[in-house]
Amino acid sequence: TFHFSTGGKYVGEWKNDMQSGKGTITMPDGVSFTGNFKDNKPDGRGFMLGIGVDKILGEYKNGEFIKD
Repeated sequence: TFHFSTGGKYVGEWKNDMQSGKGTITMPDGVSFTGNFKDNKPDGRGFMLGIGVDKILGEYKNGEFIKD
């Protein structure tokens, strides 16, 4: 588990000191993303969930939601 100075945390796989592979990142406001990461960004299949955020399941590319 890696804890960010901003209050968020990341639990998952690492490669070359970057979030890479399967993991979950949780932001201080409670919003989380669970799925695949590449170069510290959501990339591939996963879902976002949190307070005031509907569950968004789909494909992410370079940190951006691209399709469900």
